[in-house]
Amino acid sequence: MIFIFASLLYILISVFINEFIISSELYYNTYADQLSIDRINKLIHLKDKWEWTGYALIPVILFIKLLLITLSIEIGVILLDYKVSFSQIFRVVLIAELVLIIANIVRNTFLFFLDFDTLDEIYNFYPLSILNLTNSKSVNIWLVYPLKLANVFTIIYFIVLTNGLSFILRKKPARVLLFSVSTYGLCLLVWTMLIMFINIYFS
Repeated sequence: MIFIFASLLYILISVFINEFIISSELYYNTYADQLSIDRINKLIHLKDKWEWTGYALIPVILFIKLLLITLSIEIGVILLDYKVSFSQIFRVVLIAELVLIIANIVRNTFLFFLDFDTLDEIYNFYPLSILNLTNSKSVNIWLVYPLKLANVFTIIYFIVLTNGLSFILRKKPARVLLFSVSTYGLCLLVWTMLIMFINIYFS
């Protein structure tokens, strides 16, 4: 039930972004110097045509994400011989995901009330992050994602995840914190490096 609820929230967030935040004008402002008006119109048409596919894939992508995080923690559990089931870890990871959903709701609230001229400005905006304490236009492309990731919600996510694992492992949160960093933290580091590489490659 929590997974269905989380999936529906992510779908609603995506619908909100497409209907109320990302406009045709943003596409024109973003690609005016790179593409012709006709090409931009085709791009907008394709985006409108295949939006439903993105919505349908949200539960699948969310499940894969939760599964990978759970697997990274499960590896640590096996290595340290902790007595806890895979389903218990998955449930903790799923509950921690609600923090990121709240973060998305907060971000979209800001996006709705603030003015942005291009899609890049929207992509680079993340409230309560290090990136938004700097001039994002002067930041190297490979640093954008890690600076966005360094935010208050990531810290809260770690706290919720650590306390959840502490509960099912029956160990003090201070001890489980190192476990969280060495399992999920390592998984997050690999993911961040992958995104940084992709940003550099396609920039």
